[in-house]
Amino acid sequence: MEGAWHMNRIGKNIKKARSEKGYTQEQLAQKLCVTRNTISNYETGHSNPDIEMLQLLAEALKTDPNTLIYGEKKEQSADQTWRKEILKRVIWLVIAGLMMVISSSLIRYGNDLTKDTFIVPSWVWWLGLVSYPAAYVIIGKQIMALLWRAYGKEISGAKWIKVVFWVLIGVVVAYGIVMTVECIRYGYEQWIYRKMVENMRPGDSVSFNFASGILGNVILIYGYHKWLWMLGWGVCGMLLAILKPKKKSAESAEIKNFP
Repeated sequence: MEGAWHMNRIGKNIKKARSEKGYTQEQLAQKLCVTRNTISNYETGHSNPDIEMLQLLAEALKTDPNTLIYGEKKEQSADQTWRKEILKRVIWLVIAGLMMVISSSLIRYGNDLTKDTFIVPSWVWWLGLVSYPAAYVIIGKQIMALLWRAYGKEISGAKWIKVVFWVLIGVVVAYGIVMTVECIRYGYEQWIYRKMVENMRPGDSVSFNFASGILGNVILIYGYHKWLWMLGWGVCGMLLAILKPKKKSAESAEIKNFP
């Protein structure tokens, strides 16, 4: 069904281009050294030109193969494209800003809960160690994407560039997963600790080991080098914007594999 629609679309485009040039089917057939019925079959969708014939048709009709396949496209102006790009980036920046504001408010509330016990809730650590970095990654990525676009910079499509990009994505995702699991484990230990405190007898004492090696080390880095920590996540986002592989257009991919 899709193939038939595709053939019919090409046929209509060929007919339109031929009509615009003022050629009859017979005249176009003579230019291509084929029969009039061949041109008629192309235009009615009964058969499809191969890639070589498509190139010859495009040359004879003074157009390009993409136009015969997809038809004439309404090109967006550079200003329209740029405005859409800015709007998309601004929306992501607003989302990141909201993440930071909400996280900051919840962290303050969580810290108020620890005044008596000095045991920070697990979700407070998660906000500081996962939500905040995610916001900085988004901010760094969107700002760099805008700057990169503004200066017309492009990075090569070398395979190692793609490998580095996906490795960086993997590291960011793995960090988020590990920290989430650690915070859940920490929350479970808090629950165990509270149960032990509730069942304490007079004179008993119980200690709370607040973190494992992984979570503890990350908390230390976050506590002593907070701004450097956040800057690092921002730079990570910038690298993601720079290294992001360019998407292949659907048109170039389809014409390459045509028919």
